[in-house]
Amino acid sequence: MTTQHIRNNLREELRLSDEHMDVDISIALIALITSAVRDSESTCTLEQIVRAVENADAATYLEPLTLLPLLIPCPRLGSEEIISLMNRACSAKEVIMAAMEVLENINRVLDIDDDADADAEGGTLSFPQQICRLIQIFNQSIPRLPKRKKSPSEVVRPLFSELQSIMSRAPTGNAVENRAILTAASALVTSAYGWAKSDPAFDGDEKSTITIILTTFLGAALEACAIHIEANLAQAAFKENFSRLVISSPGQDHSSRNEDVVHDVWKAGHLLDLTIDTCERNPSLGSFILLAHAPSYKFSVPILTVFFPIIIMCIRSNKILDEVISVLIRTIVPLKSHSPRSELSLDLLVPLAHLLPLVAGVHPDPSTRHQLYRLLSSVLTLAPSMFRLQLLQELLTDADSSPQMRIALVGLLREAVLEALAAPPDSAQSKQNVFASPIFLHTFAQIILRPDPPDLFTKAISADDFLDSPEPLRLVECLALYYVLLMKDVRNRTGIRDQDNLRNVRVSLLDPLRSRITIWSNDMSKEANSAHGDESATQFGILDMWLDRIFDVVDDLAHAQ
Repeated sequence: MTTQHIRNNLREELRLSDEHMDVDISIALIALITSAVRDSESTCTLEQIVRAVENADAATYLEPLTLLPLLIPCPRLGSEEIISLMNRACSAKEVIMAAMEVLENINRVLDIDDDADADAEGGTLSFPQQICRLIQIFNQSIPRLPKRKKSPSEVVRPLFSELQSIMSRAPTGNAVENRAILTAASALVTSAYGWAKSDPAFDGDEKSTITIILTTFLGAALEACAIHIEANLAQAAFKENFSRLVISSPGQDHSSRNEDVVHDVWKAGHLLDLTIDTCERNPSLGSFILLAHAPSYKFSVPILTVFFPIIIMCIRSNKILDEVISVLIRTIVPLKSHSPRSELSLDLLVPLAHLLPLVAGVHPDPSTRHQLYRLLSSVLTLAPSMFRLQLLQELLTDADSSPQMRIALVGLLREAVLEALAAPPDSAQSKQNVFASPIFLHTFAQIILRPDPPDLFTKAISADDFLDSPEPLRLVECLALYYVLLMKDVRNRTGIRDQDNLRNVRVSLLDPLRSRITIWSNDMSKEANSAHGDESATQFGILDMWLDRIFDVVDDLAHAQ
């Protein structure tokens, strides 16, 4: 098709005047595309231009060096299609040069401000979206590069180095953006390796060099993006190991779990001789992520120990918690069912016992908090009983613990004492477990069998102030623990049924609480403007219910004497 035919076809397709097309076709297309990108009322839209260029067979007239820096950040419909046209029809070398220019521009912006991103008002794509487009451009263009004197590694090294630099510095994308980047990065590694492999220079040394370049890039992409890809690994691990705590609804699995894009990374990695064994032998954040996503792979305790510094770093920095929680649940929880029960190494147990409550107490996602809570329970279960007791004492008295976590810890204390009392009284297990001995009450009575603060009921505190505090919920947990302990410890192994202990708890907690509830209930019945209304009656009713149950048991014990 002649140049004039192409010009006429473009004019007709876009309904342009002779003036618009009375110039070089490339210049005319640059003007039209620039206007469509920048002007709100341009002569043609990008979608119209891309259709016209395709129908007129004019793609070779597009100028990548001028147009790609305009189009890569452009969010308008049609921009991606024009980029794809240039990838297919224009000089691969020019396309890559233009893409490298965009990479350098982004790096310059990040040199000024590491937290910088694209126009917050939506004028341009976010940096993660631009990075994804750039990776896709390289994926399509590298295989079209002509063979030159340079080796494949010399050609791709600066390109991948620049990409790695930007991915490590650019703001973190959302889950959709990060999944797209990982998919594109995996495809790029696959195509670049195939292109390099077809080169006559692809000998042993060149293969090794290319493999290192691509593996390093793949790891950088994984570490940059896996922080937020919503693969829901922890949810799946929790369902497998705590099935009785999961209420499933029809279709939940399909809607709640995204396709795991890290499987694409594994496929690309296999080309580079990346295996489970190489990941285990080379502990890094990227290796940990790959193993966490590997189908059917399960961490052993020795391998968990190798990766433990990385796990602790991730918990402290709140990174890849989905992978971390998944691995810890799948590795630690099954140990509880071993017979005899395994005890977790203190090198693993101590950091987890102190870090998990901190994260669980402040994490914004309820399901993650629940997963961390059950994981903490499993960790404590695998501790020697004296050490478990010391840890729970420290956690329950830690001023830095959130109120919600301190309430939850009472539940973990209840689990520990019930587990101890379930063992036969004369068994070795029972004799070694301090939770089934007077040590339990000596350690925790002043923590759970009194109000917090201890003088709470002697101060002039209003019902509303009391109900606005975490204390009502904590007291419900404490009363429930006390009641269960009175009922289960029939042999009085903890000393809970001793008359002195019964009297002390009554004086320090039960009687003052009942008296206060009576006063508050009377006061609130006279006040129509209580901030809590029916809610207060409900909360006081729950506390009253536990008090009634406890007093019934205490009275029965008194009569039995």
